Amino acid sequence: MYDDAIFKVNFMIKRILILVLTAAVLAGCGPKKTGKFGVEEMERLAAMEWGVLPPATGGFVLAVGGETITSEQVIDPLIDRLKDAAKQTEYSRFASLAYPSVEQAVKNNISGVLLYRIAVREAGDKLDDALEKAADQEVKKFVTGFGGDYAKAEKEIRQIGMDWKSFKDYQKRMIMSQSYLASKMPKEQPVTYAEVKALYDSMTDKFSTPASVTFSLIDIQSNKCKSDDPNVAQHDTAEKIVKELVERIKNGEDFSELAKQYSHGHRASFGGQWPPLNPDSLAAPYDMLATKLESMQPGEVCEPIEAVGHIFIVQLNDKQFASSKSLEDVQPELEARLRLMRRKEAIDKLSSQIADQANAANMSEFVRFCVEELYIKSQRL
Repeated sequence: MYDDAIFKVNFMIKRILILVLTAAVLAGCGPKKTGKFGVEEMERLAAMEWGVLPPATGGFVLAVGGETITSEQVIDPLIDRLKDAAKQTEYSRFASLAYPSVEQAVKNNISGVLLYRIAVREAGDKLDDALEKAADQEVKKFVTGFGGDYAKAEKEIRQIGMDWKSFKDYQKRMIMSQSYLASKMPKEQPVTYAEVKALYDSMTDKFSTPASVTFSLIDIQSNKCKSDDPNVAQHDTAEKIVKELVERIKNGEDFSELAKQYSHGHRASFGGQWPPLNPDSLAAPYDMLATKLESMQPGEVCEPIEAVGHIFIVQLNDKQFASSKSLEDVQPELEARLRLMRRKEAIDKLSSQIADQANAANMSEFVRFCVEELYIKSQRL
């Protein structure tokens, strides 16, 4: 289903449109308003005919002002973030963890319905042409996302129970609601260096890349080497095999083929090749390879390395040195992230205020149902 494209990506797209449409809204509605809702404004909003929220129909939807909010609308955008927690913890612990996020998502959906009414009420019919054009642009962008294939795009919107008219109406709702929200945001303050530094320090792992090596290994294990001569020790037989293999490799024979034939290691069937890893993560007896690999060049085969019960012949295939991005390298990204976090916090707070005004007596029951559905759905992924 077209989940994130509707409930997550669209929000990002709309933020760009806000810059254009907010100006149009304000031009039609008088001087720009700043700050959050005042007492008088909240009283006016509370007096609007939203209606009391009825019980969730069948436990699957919440009715708000004649429209419905489904559990899918609430939980689908949260799945990626919470599915691992759902799989790793029992339900009661998961419910405690997920409830605040789900509750906020429900409030955001409620406020989305109500905000559209507020925005239309204030803008009147002054934005009809601009809104129609902006919605048409969103529809075009959506079709472009499917390579311009109109039929494929239509199939996607039908899978979420929409046709082109309802999809376009949805775009209008999102544009108007987000534009109205933008007009209510507090004046943006500059991001300070201290804030950027604190965020950078909390995300150092994200900006660091550990050292990585890819190598192939022929692992000759003494206890698996047998000789026809009972007087020859297993270790001596292992040394003889290794000596012969080294000569064959020097003469140009394929390392991976020799590993498949002679290696006793668990990666023998893969030609002895190990997946990329941090050399410091190697456990005994392979940990002794780390130092050797640091001094090798890709394509190089080292001299045999002896460990207890093993003799290794290793070929380095690739090597990446540890690296990290400095604060200066990622400062623009961090500043943008901080601005987005501030905006989201302000929008969530405003959405909660509006949702609370709706006096949603059954909201808690619906939130609990969504938490349960989120847990169940995560187990199936």
